[in-house]
Amino acid sequence: MRRSRHVLGSRIARRLCISNVTRADTALAGMSSRKRRRIEYARVQELFRTCPSRAAAEVIDGVHRSVRHSLEELEAYWRPILERVSDASGPTPSALNALRREEQYGGARDYSRLWVPFTTDEVKASKFNWQTAPGPDGIRPDEWRLVPAARKAEIFNSWLTTGVIPEPLRQCQTIFVPKTDVPAGPGDYRPISIASIPLRHMHSVLARRLLDCCPPDARQRRFVCADGTLENCAVLDAVLGDSRKRLRECHVAVLDFAKAFDTVSHRALVGLLRARGLPLAFCDCISRLYDSATTTLDVGVQSSAPVKLGRGVRQGDPLLPILFNMAMDVILAALPKEVGYRLEMERVSALAYADDLVLLAGSKVGMQESIDRVFEVASSMGLLVNNNKSSVLSMVPDGKRKKHHYLTEKKFRIGRNWLSQTSCVERWRYLGIDFQASGCVMLEHDIKVALTNISKAPLKPQQRLEIVRGHLIPRFLHGLVLGNISDDRLSMLDVQIRGAVRNWLRLPKDVPVGYFHTDIKDGGLAIPSLRATVPDLILKRFGRLDSSS
Repeated sequence: MRRSRHVLGSRIARRLCISNVTRADTALAGMSSRKRRRIEYARVQELFRTCPSRAAAEVIDGVHRSVRHSLEELEAYWRPILERVSDASGPTPSALNALRREEQYGGARDYSRLWVPFTTDEVKASKFNWQTAPGPDGIRPDEWRLVPAARKAEIFNSWLTTGVIPEPLRQCQTIFVPKTDVPAGPGDYRPISIASIPLRHMHSVLARRLLDCCPPDARQRRFVCADGTLENCAVLDAVLGDSRKRLRECHVAVLDFAKAFDTVSHRALVGLLRARGLPLAFCDCISRLYDSATTTLDVGVQSSAPVKLGRGVRQGDPLLPILFNMAMDVILAALPKEVGYRLEMERVSALAYADDLVLLAGSKVGMQESIDRVFEVASSMGLLVNNNKSSVLSMVPDGKRKKHHYLTEKKFRIGRNWLSQTSCVERWRYLGIDFQASGCVMLEHDIKVALTNISKAPLKPQQRLEIVRGHLIPRFLHGLVLGNISDDRLSMLDVQIRGAVRNWLRLPKDVPVGYFHTDIKDGGLAIPSLRATVPDLILKRFGRLDSSS
């Protein structure tokens, strides 16, 4: 009887995992609290078995992140966005000339190796993620992995020779991932496209070639082999600190592009590829792929009618990062060379991390000129700046008081809209780090609250321990390394973690501290010590800046 109840609870939990929250709440409304706890336990255990990272995120945040809107609501919002054909014609001649000058400065580009037959060794060396979901064609990663590399190379070369991807492989399905804990509307979701496994594998090999022959602008630190979050945050922190120390004028504009990946113009992107001199066969293949590809919008077990993609690059495709970087290269190259903040012997004009763009200038006139260039070139590529999520921090020295004066009145325009001004005490988030006018600040994440959520979750003790080791501590390390934190604070956090683990495992209070942090093979629990780990990571990650471009 108990086993049948458990099976029933597991089945209901699976149904709840693939349905939206509204229907889940309706299903649980008439149940007793005991039955609800049993069903919730079955749901979390099933999720922990199938997707441990997602289960850990839900437990740490204390929020069940799921699609809270119906397929009809999401389709009504996203179909017009995806189907609309952008009228952007591509970058202006002046922007292309600026990009060509940048490329000539960096050395001649050789694209001859981009569209040549694939070799077996090249297919073997590709870094394809095998822990991924199958596409609409149903080919699973484990099935495709069994195909010999030589056979895969033959298949890829047949597509390369004809320049045409088979029609079933061009189709994909789009799922929605919430960007917030409680999505307020359909716009608070990130559409992720799931294409065919063979096509994604071919694109991963092609992306590696494209990155080798067409490296992005040095100011672009996303989708490259670098610790981009550390580099951009460190440079921004250094600029803010230098401005305050030297009492120099500094303007920092944090710009956010509205649905950047979903609004890039296909026509402008293909035109840019041709203007940069990439092989015509490659450009034509990309053009046909985007012109003929369709997707279905999926919520749980429900699917919409096919949606023809009129613009945007497919999130989830290995070629997306490189193609989007090429679009951003035009924007970065168009920035005025004489504008920027002088940091030591370098002029810092921009920091880019995918579609997160930070502009820096030493004068109000220079900042407005940079903003105008971004608006002009971005519009030509089909990109629009989200005025509500963009702002400017302006620090102007006051010679009489020997202090900085922070502008509060709106001084800068993006198109016809005014950008808001950030005050001296206001915080803003950039790449997971909180910033103020003084620079990086300690993240306000409360590890104690996260530990409380883990304690309340319907988990087994060993699962709680696994979440702490593999998910909780790694999530906080980024902020602890880049934020300002003291040794005493790290020690206090270690005490909180050890206290929670002691309660979960019902350990006596006199258990040695070393037992918690010793490796498993030596008889310990292998919980990383923040007091020992964070300083080492600071030295290791900041040490790489010496060799960074």
